[in-house]
Amino acid sequence: ALPKDTDRQHFYYLERESRKMEEIAWSDEIMEKLSAAYGFPVEELRGGKLQLSQPAEAGWHFYADDKDPQTADGLASAWAAAQWNRPPRRAKRPTLRRESKNATPSGGG
Repeated sequence: ALPKDTDRQHFYYLERESRKMEEIAWSDEIMEKLSAAYGFPVEELRGGKLQLSQPAEAGWHFYADDKDPQTADGLASAWAAAQWNRPPRRAKRPTLRRESKNATPSGGG
């Protein structure tokens, strides 16, 4: 629940929730699922193949870098979808935007 008292409490609340989101996104469970599905070692996924971004006042962006645009797009989409334990390309959450660096953005919304 969002604190109602002060701006400082809101700031700390949002910071804490952002850290939780990052922990989930980079969790062993999600990285292992992506590794198994796409054949990339977890170390490679964490070492730069996947990138997570949260621009100011915007939703989370999930990026994947690969020489094959379809692989990059699929990997970014699967990573974003894994946050809610659902298959990729289903109903989209309004605060998410999935993109791949070497492919056409996979949309968001």
